[in-house]
Amino acid sequence: MQVIPVEQVAAGIRAIDDTVLRGKVQKALHMLHRTLELYRLPDISLSFNGGKDSTVLLHLMRVALRPDLDLTLVQFPTHHQQLQELSIQEDQQQPPQQPRNIAQEQRQLAEHVAQQQQMLQDLQQCNKQQNGVSHSEQGLGGLSVFYFERADDFPEVREFVRETDIAYGLKTHFLTHHDFKAGLEEFLQEAGTAAIVLGTRRGDPNAEGQEYFCPSSAGWPPFMRINPILDWSYADVWGFLKACRLPYCCLYDHGYTSLGGVHNTLPNSALKKSDGTFAPAHALADGRLERSGRATKQRRSESLPSGGAASVTSSMSWVAGIVVIGDEILSGKVEDTNTPFLCKKLHDIGWTVCKVSFVPDDIAVIAKEVAALSSSCQAVVTSGGVGPTLDDVTMEGIAAAFGVDVIR
Repeated sequence: MQVIPVEQVAAGIRAIDDTVLRGKVQKALHMLHRTLELYRLPDISLSFNGGKDSTVLLHLMRVALRPDLDLTLVQFPTHHQQLQELSIQEDQQQPPQQPRNIAQEQRQLAEHVAQQQQMLQDLQQCNKQQNGVSHSEQGLGGLSVFYFERADDFPEVREFVRETDIAYGLKTHFLTHHDFKAGLEEFLQEAGTAAIVLGTRRGDPNAEGQEYFCPSSAGWPPFMRINPILDWSYADVWGFLKACRLPYCCLYDHGYTSLGGVHNTLPNSALKKSDGTFAPAHALADGRLERSGRATKQRRSESLPSGGAASVTSSMSWVAGIVVIGDEILSGKVEDTNTPFLCKKLHDIGWTVCKVSFVPDDIAVIAKEVAALSSSCQAVVTSGGVGPTLDDVTMEGIAAAFGVDVIR
């Protein structure tokens, strides 16, 4: 495995030009820095399962443990900003041939080129150092890393975890307990762990109700869950991995977008090409389809024709949930005719409706129900609320479910 020096990760972060991703990286690092202030390193563990999210988390933690790194972000003028500048010049009727304006533009261009050259030099310097990682970069400074091995893990995932463990000197604890809860409790006691850093994101099946700092659920061993990338999207994850040129499990290059076990994970059909092979995971345009490769029937088959990544063929069972919104429906003033129609049409195209919920015109109630269904369904259909009425709160409820703003 190619070892990526932490300086290269920092250089990649500095070069991120996506303002949304840039803000999320800064917030994630703030969460990690706060974690390091609240807990001693021996009291912290990082869950590394070989997936894309935990890979992002591993390298963010490496950066967080190096406060000496310069993370000043390179500021590139956007195309929109350039157009605005030209528009202002036209409005002010400033002749382009004026020496003062030309000189200013030349200075701005020179600064922009210098920034790009410096970024390139940083990356090149890091690339030269890739085969000579110092001992000080090995490990996570006493922070524990653990990986739960399962019988149905992909061999490619296990290999990636072990290669990463060796490459970065993580001294990973490979846990093989047949009972996850009992195994976790045993590990926490042995390691003295008080907080676990996780790669959980909203939309994950276990993400409902979680926040950045979230105590473990009742009935589980006591520890604090730290979720630095909770609000990251699928595109954010791949944007970070690509910006920092980080290695990841090879299955993602063969159409897998969400990794489970060999018996319940397929290449994502949305990435299937005309020749029968699959585009890489980062090419998935609609992040809502991230978990579309999760199968329901357990049947393993032949390998993909390229790369040797194992594939699973199975009849996919697409699951949808329906949320019917409106006080008038609940009061009986209006008859609900949409639900039977939707159930029939979804069934006709091969979908299974797992649940139909009726909720009032209440933003919090709508948000809670949509978030709950979205964690277990490939699609959530709402009915009865979206429209031209002034009292409609469906859009606000949907936005609240996913932690985003309504843009009008």
